[in-house]
Amino acid sequence: MIEWENPVVRYIIAGMEKQAHMHRKRQNRARSRALFLSALYFVSGSVWIFLSDAAVIAMYPDFENQAFLQLAKGLFFVLATAGILYLVIHRLALSQEELRERLSEHQSEHDMLVREMHHRIKNNLQFVISMLGIQRNASRSPDVFDALGNSQARIRALAIANSALYRDALSLRTRRGRSITPVLDELVRTYEPFIALSGGKLRVGLDLGETPLSDDLLIPVSLGTGEILSLVMQILEKEGNGNSLFTLNICQSGNAVVVELEHDGLNRCCEISSDTLDLLSGLAAQTRGSISVPEDGSDRFVVVFGLSKNA
Repeated sequence: MIEWENPVVRYIIAGMEKQAHMHRKRQNRARSRALFLSALYFVSGSVWIFLSDAAVIAMYPDFENQAFLQLAKGLFFVLATAGILYLVIHRLALSQEELRERLSEHQSEHDMLVREMHHRIKNNLQFVISMLGIQRNASRSPDVFDALGNSQARIRALAIANSALYRDALSLRTRRGRSITPVLDELVRTYEPFIALSGGKLRVGLDLGETPLSDDLLIPVSLGTGEILSLVMQILEKEGNGNSLFTLNICQSGNAVVVELEHDGLNRCCEISSDTLDLLSGLAAQTRGSISVPEDGSDRFVVVFGLSKNA
């Protein structure tokens, strides 16, 4: 089974795990120091009280002098502990300031690395898309021309999903999941002009709200939706007539995201590209979903993406 992973995600998850490990070590070290200082204070204070009381009684049996000395040694003890407390708090304050400075430096380095990684990934994907476009325009075979066009569309969908991951990467929210609605909106906006130029009309219905998806599901769902939009382009090229209406509905049904494409005579999509169906079937199976291929007389093509990753 193919595992869809993103270098940005792997970097952030590794950074979060390292930070959690360091946080646990700091907690254990701080707890040990606190217990040691508390025990030292208790022992030294107890020894001071017992020895100083015995010394005062032995040296000054007179009750009046004892009262004065007891007051003096009490004030001395308070003054000494106040000085020790000042030194400890001052040292802790300095440590916290140094820690804040280091965290600020690490955060700046983290942001710079994430931006650099996204910039490199984005440029590499755009370079591949451009090279495929050059090869496609130079091709004289209709089959090769269509195959290269499909490859361009798939990489473009992957680039859009990667951009969505990057937008949330700096906030370190990858473990809580994210809404896929903005990604699908961007995919639809990318394909709508090409569909319109081919004489088609696309009606889209998105009903997902803030459905959270983990990153290992966001990419398969995005690629699957992009593949279905690419399928619309294939149907338009095959039909060769204008004013073709396509309805794309994307909604949540229980623990799944359902992508449904409706079009008159949609059963002909099975003849357009078998690799498209294979890819959609693989993506659906990866997310414990399913695919419903239109049969004779059917005008609905449904792909279900589950919200739990396949083991």
